[in-house]
Amino acid sequence: MQRLLRCSHISLSPLRCLKIPRQYSSHITVNSVRPSYTWSLQARAVLNNPTFFKRSYTPSDRHWNYNEGVLRFLLELTDKEENESPQKRKGANTYPRYIWPSGLTNDVSEIEQEPGKDPDEDSPTRRAELERKLLEEEEKRHKLTIKLMLALPALGAAALYCIQELVFKYLEEENEIDEESLIDKEELDLPPPTHPDDLRVAQTRSIYSDLIQLLRPELHWFIAALISSFASSAISLYIPAFLGRFIDAVREGSKSNVSFSQGLTVAAAVIIGQAILNFLFNFSVSRICDNVSTRLRLGYFAALMNKDITFYDKNSTGELVSGMISDVTELKNAIKHTLAVGLKSTTAIVGGLASLFVISARLTTMIMIIMPSLVFIGTIYGRFLQNLSKNAQRALNKSTAVAEESLSNIRTVRSFTGEEIEQARYGEALRKYSDINNRLGLSVGLFHGFYNVCVSGGFGFILLYGGNLVSAGQMTGGALTSYLVQSSTLQSSMVSLSVLQSELVKGLSAAARIFDAMSQQPRIPIAGGRKTDVVGRIAFNNVTFRYPTRPNVWVLRKFSLNMEEGKKYALVGPSGSGKSTVAWLLERFYDPEAGSIMIDGFNLKTLDPQYLRNQISLVSQEPALFATSISENIRMGNPNSSMSDIVRAAKLANADGFIRNFPAGYDTVVGERGLQLSGGQKQRPSRIAIARAILKNAPILILDEATSALDTESEQLVQDALETLMKEKTVIMIAHRLSSIQRADQILVIKGGKVIETGTHKELMAKKAAYANLVSKQMFT
Repeated sequence: MQRLLRCSHISLSPLRCLKIPRQYSSHITVNSVRPSYTWSLQARAVLNNPTFFKRSYTPSDRHWNYNEGVLRFLLELTDKEENESPQKRKGANTYPRYIWPSGLTNDVSEIEQEPGKDPDEDSPTRRAELERKLLEEEEKRHKLTIKLMLALPALGAAALYCIQELVFKYLEEENEIDEESLIDKEELDLPPPTHPDDLRVAQTRSIYSDLIQLLRPELHWFIAALISSFASSAISLYIPAFLGRFIDAVREGSKSNVSFSQGLTVAAAVIIGQAILNFLFNFSVSRICDNVSTRLRLGYFAALMNKDITFYDKNSTGELVSGMISDVTELKNAIKHTLAVGLKSTTAIVGGLASLFVISARLTTMIMIIMPSLVFIGTIYGRFLQNLSKNAQRALNKSTAVAEESLSNIRTVRSFTGEEIEQARYGEALRKYSDINNRLGLSVGLFHGFYNVCVSGGFGFILLYGGNLVSAGQMTGGALTSYLVQSSTLQSSMVSLSVLQSELVKGLSAAARIFDAMSQQPRIPIAGGRKTDVVGRIAFNNVTFRYPTRPNVWVLRKFSLNMEEGKKYALVGPSGSGKSTVAWLLERFYDPEAGSIMIDGFNLKTLDPQYLRNQISLVSQEPALFATSISENIRMGNPNSSMSDIVRAAKLANADGFIRNFPAGYDTVVGERGLQLSGGQKQRPSRIAIARAILKNAPILILDEATSALDTESEQLVQDALETLMKEKTVIMIAHRLSSIQRADQILVIKGGKVIETGTHKELMAKKAAYANLVSKQMFT
């Protein structure tokens, strides 16, 4: 009390006795050593100002009574001073009454005092009323904050959509993008089946279930990555908690239990622990990605090897190869980022939310109300990004196919001076890819910006609402600091997840294409069926056929023929008459639309396709050689053959001479498609292909213009070898030279998908009909 009296009567300002925030000190002015009439008015105004009480009074703060007591004590002194009017000091007995200026209080009636009434008599009532008003205002403010936070994501999403549509419209007008050219709905799809019952399409499976099956063998590495990630996040969570305790200890002014040596020890333990855990995590992720990508490439290639010929008729080889490389790489990168960034960020978010709940459950609950709306918007927008990513990857595969086609035919391009044309084709394909990729980049950028705004807005909300909790005494300053630090870590993890969105979208799009191609079942299975020794009796019974890629063109119409074992048959006719189609159907590359094909009395559909093809040797017009050694190319006819068998087959094909002229002999690498062998002589690859067929020694031999590339001398040598090979075999010769056809046991003239003439060379020449006309015009190709 003596201290209060000293503060009231000496030059020290009474404000020094009050623990009033600085921003409210303007309510009180003292210009003299004694309390004045102005001080009285402003002291009463402060006492009755809810804002002052809200900022200074908390249930746990003992300064309330002290401040109120000081103010009321000063008011009592002022009342006594003002009751002593100048008249009374001069001997007069009148006491002037004061009138409170309007605007100083919310309720004037609460300020004016009735004569003779104690000013402290209604203090509990006024205090309860102010507390009630404070709670009402606080509740209104909380409701408004929640409404704003819930509305902001929706408003942001709407703005994001509008901006995106405007920019897309501008890009379409600027680049004149053809939407139909961007999305090829038939990519990697089988052609429309003519017999749906024969086409067995795999049931649609979830991409996520396929990914789980793909990752299942790496479960132990995944568990190691998960444990190390959780442990690393737990260590990171300790730092904000330690910081909060340190700040509270300093603020309380007590002897801190957190010494410098303890802090240094904790920091060293965190650094070493994080280093060990990060090594284990990164090593586990690397093993998972490498193993998965290798296994996926093997599985994808095996799936392509099991596709039927129709699949390859429909899809470009360049696009398939590009898909096998780029799609697998995209999926690998997505898995890597999902594990390296997503797993770590997810564990950090889970641990961070748990830590935030411990610090302030009320504040964390408010934040959790907002998060579902952000997740929903991200999911919807992610589907849109996934579609864009699919179109971008398809456009990239098309551009890769154009480049592969141009480079593989570089000699033709060079001979026709078509370099500029091919560059223009590739540039156009790349432009389409760039247009779609720009759209994708814009969409991802807008999403990242929207996501960052939402996260930053949440951070601002923490500052605003957390500050109110600290002012209300429901949260300490150290706890708020710890909460802000942990929220910052949580924010960075959520931003990392938003950046991961684009990689994840690309990876899921690539996975969809890969699993789509892998899950498609061929019309004709690779294996399965009857395995029986083939003698060589062949029958086509009313076979009707059209290629799936050309459904409007009938190649064979009620085609019928019979072939006996051990005889030679020649198929002749104009180009496009269906001669080669007979060979493809016999190999069962395709199945007929109607009719049946029989071998030794068995329908081809009942025989094992692999076993059937082992009974047929095929030499086509353009021999296919692989970029390996000559011996390995010949050994493909019989993988179990010895080197002596390979040399014997090469001698029979008249190929041993030029093979031995190479420095490496049979170990010479032939190059892509055998280009390094020709040396100006195209018959060399043909002779190796014939040697391969000789080594196979199958009961049925198909020669599809096999000697058309040979010169007369080489053809005579090869023909002598073929005569030995063709003994006791059923041979089908397609459009050979007249010298070969004349030695056939029977010649079949095909036109319009039907056999119009049959007989020997002499018989057909005597008829002077279709065959004689072909011979006169030499139309055998």
